[in-house]
Amino acid sequence: MSDIAPLNNVSPASYSAAGRIDRSGPAIAPASRGQDQLELSDAARVLARLADRPEVREDLVNRVRAQIEAGTYVTPEKIDAAVEGLDQDLA
Repeated sequence: MSDIAPLNNVSPASYSAAGRIDRSGPAIAPASRGQDQLELSDAARVLARLADRPEVREDLVNRVRAQIEAGTYVTPEKIDAAVEGLDQDLA
């Protein structure tokens, strides 16, 4: 008997009488697959929300920039609204 190991897991019993390899072998069931899952980090969620925002409103940006340069952007009404919004966020 030879000391050479068989190739491709073919044993001597796998040879047919004609010297051919019998590759039919036992049927192998396909591997079952589990459910795929996707987990998003908090940073990914924030980025997704930012991506859903509308484009920059150039007209509004230019108007606010002009008001800031003119010193007319900050008004008592805007300060009150900002304080009110902050108070609601902290409540």
